[in-house]
Amino acid sequence: MTSKNSFWKFSIWNLKKRTWTFALSSVIWFFALPVPMFMEVQRIVENIGYAGTDASWQQQMLINTFMAGAGVHAFLTIVFAIFLGVQSFAWNNHQQKVDLYKSVPVKASARFWYINGNSLLIFSVTYGCGLILANAIAAFLGLWCSAFLYAALYSFFIHMLLFIAVYFVVIIAQHLTGNVILAVMGSAILIFIEAACQLMIEGFKNIFFNTI
Repeated sequence: MTSKNSFWKFSIWNLKKRTWTFALSSVIWFFALPVPMFMEVQRIVENIGYAGTDASWQQQMLINTFMAGAGVHAFLTIVFAIFLGVQSFAWNNHQQKVDLYKSVPVKASARFWYINGNSLLIFSVTYGCGLILANAIAAFLGLWCSAFLYAALYSFFIHMLLFIAVYFVVIIAQHLTGNVILAVMGSAILIFIEAACQLMIEGFKNIFFNTI
């Protein structure tokens, strides 16, 4: 049996072993959220001060582009979900190490949940902190409004659902194939097939309307 103490003990141990993954995710979201937000807000503030640009319109543009991600955040989420899914599968099926607690092997179910739970934690904390920093920058430079908070919460919810969906598709694909390369390729097909179909639909719509 794996006690609650051992579950958290090994969960923390696994998280420490994957500190570099946490750091990588933090860097990615730092340069995807706070950095471009700071650069764009600073430019907008300068334009408002010298050219009398409408602040409300600029705020909406920032929300639509930087808080929602304009597709970039979704792409990064998918890539990182695939990466963490592959890494977690490797951790969970490592043949050269068995987690022990007082000389008793940790249950496979406990091992599965603390490893994959840490993957979700890594993404949620780093992405959430990136959104908080982006809001803080907008507030510090005087361009923040309540809509930023709603957009951040919505963005976090949508991207978290996207991460979970892609992540478990990768995990399932690896369990079915037993091969990382086949799993990643299969996951990519499953993940991007809907986007490709939607792109084709929009393309045919444009062709249709252009020929009327």
